[in-house]
Amino acid sequence: MLSNSSTKVEERVKVVVSFGEKTTPLLLVWNGRRIYVKQMNLQFEKKVGDSLLYYFHVSDTDDNGYKLCFDTEKLSWMLDEVTF
Repeated sequence: MLSNSSTKVEERVKVVVSFGEKTTPLLLVWNGRRIYVKQMNLQFEKKVGDSLLYYFHVSDTDDNGYKLCFDTEKLSWMLDEVTF
């Protein structure tokens, strides 16, 4: 049985996004490293105060998982969590 290890990160990141029928993260830059998104696994939104937060659970080519959050009030991206 495989065991996944999740780590809380909560750091600002840069994200390249495709806007079309769906908003899709394509690439994130974290600690100077470029991470290409292979698949979007889940997307949802959450209202917190005046902010609307968009969450994206994505995975890379090595099947590592990343939980990204876009804050519409601050217009910024956060990497909330990583799963290896």
